[in-house]
Amino acid sequence: MTTTEERLTRVETTLEHVATKADIARMELRLFRLIIASSGVIIAASVAAIRFL
Repeated sequence: MTTTEERLTRVETTLEHVATKADIARMELRLFRLIIASSGVIIAASVAAIRFL
C-alpha cells in the first residue's frame, strides 16, 4: 500500500504537465492576436486584388 507522501509526490509530478490559468490566458491572448493579424492580412490582400482587377 502506498503512503500519503508517495501519493502526494505522484500528484505533484503529474501537475507539472497541467496548464495553469495564466498559461491558458497567455495562449488565449496569442490566439486572439493571431486571428486579428490574419484577418488584417486577408483584408489587405482582398483590397489589393480588387484594386488590381
